Amino acid sequence: MQELVKGTIEELPVEIHDRLGQLESLDGVTTSFQITDEPGTNIIVPWTICNSTAMIALPLVNTSTMNYAIYKLYVKVAVSPEFPILGPFEFAVV
Repeated sequence: MQELVKGTIEELPVEIHDRLGQLESLDGVTTSFQITDEPGTNIIVPWTICNSTAMIALPLVNTSTMNYAIYKLYVKVAVSPEFPILGPFEFAVV
């Protein structure tokens, strides 16, 4: 599990794997992320566009308003005609 220091704004790299082998790079593909609390009941960050490079999504996470806790990050990849939601990828704010 990745850890982010409270009060920072940093990218949280998430490696994406295409099990069907149709996608070799996220270049030119819209990727977005959402963050929920650990139980998954409260949305902390709604769907937000993120950068990417090769097959790595780079959501920019601002921990200054988050509590010391574990969170779940989801990544959505806009590959027409599907929009798969990947995750959860857990991370901790320490």
